[in-house]
Amino acid sequence: MKCLRPNYLRDFQCDGQQCSSRCCRNWRVVIDGDTHKKFLALDDHNIIDHIVDDQNGLTVKLKPNGDCPFLDCDLLCSIQKSYGEDHLAAICQAYPRVTYQLNDMLEQSLTLTCPVAARLILLSTEPINFETVEIDRPRFTFDWSNRVNDIDEPVELQLNCIRLLQDRSLDIDKRLLNLCRLFNEPAVEPKPFDVDKHVDIMINIFEQTYSIEMSNAKRLGLKKIYIELRAEIIEQLRRGSVLENYLVNEFFMRCYPFALDHDLWRSCRIFIVGFKAMEFALVLNVISKGGRISVDELLSMIDAINERLDHHRGGMTAVNQSAQNLDGFDEFAAAMLDTN
Repeated sequence: MKCLRPNYLRDFQCDGQQCSSRCCRNWRVVIDGDTHKKFLALDDHNIIDHIVDDQNGLTVKLKPNGDCPFLDCDLLCSIQKSYGEDHLAAICQAYPRVTYQLNDMLEQSLTLTCPVAARLILLSTEPINFETVEIDRPRFTFDWSNRVNDIDEPVELQLNCIRLLQDRSLDIDKRLLNLCRLFNEPAVEPKPFDVDKHVDIMINIFEQTYSIEMSNAKRLGLKKIYIELRAEIIEQLRRGSVLENYLVNEFFMRCYPFALDHDLWRSCRIFIVGFKAMEFALVLNVISKGGRISVDELLSMIDAINERLDHHRGGMTAVNQSAQNLDGFDEFAAAMLDTN
């Protein structure tokens, strides 16, 4: 099938030595039905005895230290070494690739949860470019064709959005404003940025993401220091192309603006609120480190915050609710985007 993908996929190679095989540790590994049949046919009890039914399906029973039992001393998969890639579970064979099907087109990218992929993607100084290639349809594919069946040229719409996100003549908030305008025609000039409302929303998301409840005094203190230092730190964070690459990869990898069935404007809002929650947490982290961070520290922060938002339901619930509450273009732009 035809597949649209970022050019960086040409250069990606899985290397457990670079990341200590992170994807083989402390993750729930689902065993799909086809793979389980292959395991049973092998009659290899070293494999079969480590497959359990956890009531949500078949999974690999991890070691007490969280390692996959099939991870060998060379940080390689013993199943792949013994039986070949075709005997890997569908998710293991795919990761860190994420593939969607939109009608007769596949889209494939890499998730930033892989440290090797994250460095490849985020540290590139060149804009992320895309190419169309022919590939076999991966076993692990999200078929979202039903989400775009009433949209003319959905792939071109995505690429138009990405072009807006890569417009380096504008700062990031103005690029995001143009993204909002794409789904709100005609859109007038936004109201002035309401920093107080913005911080209140972000603190609420922060509390739910990290399962904490701050006192009013602590909230006010955090709000005060954030407002005082945010402009300087955001300027530091936005130097270079790390945050642009983050935005573009997240947009494409999560298949925006089709994250919600047939509600492109709400999908756009969720995407932006999620990014703003990331940016807010980054600013707080930089403040905690005295106002300056290295590139490696920035990558580590992005990884940790992304993992928290992805795997703790409270954070994404708060992001979705905030996006829902800010329905109108003017209200949303004023609360989220500092374009003054």
